[in-house]
Amino acid sequence: MPRDLARVGQARAAVGDRVEPFVDANGGYSVGQAVRVEQALRKRDVRWFEEPVSSDDPRSLAAVRRQSVIDVAAGEYVWSRADAEVLLEADAVDCLQLDVTRPPVVVGALVPDPAAPGHGMRLTPAAERYRAA
Repeated sequence: MPRDLARVGQARAAVGDRVEPFVDANGGYSVGQAVRVEQALRKRDVRWFEEPVSSDDPRSLAAVRRQSVIDVAAGEYVWSRADAEVLLEADAVDCLQLDVTRPPVVVGALVPDPAAPGHGMRLTPAAERYRAA
């Protein structure tokens, strides 16, 4: 964790406050670790925390989200409507982040409307984070 936070600090120092950084943990933390990292990321003005824990464990992802101020994103490994519904029903994410470059993900056909009653969240293609501003 200290090395990860040092890298985020270096990135923040390099770009100043001109950008809103996103941090992708690749599901590498336990719930407790993710919560501690998220608290440290707040001080670095990070915009969102992607997969702080494995997205294969929606309960743990939801536990992190409940304790987070920073938005929690996940979903790039969603392959079906059922996969997306698991994350949505667990209230595990603030942003359902689909990788639309992976067949057979077709946003309109596979994923429930994230703005539907009870969900009310953003739907962002995973590739969106790579778009130049």
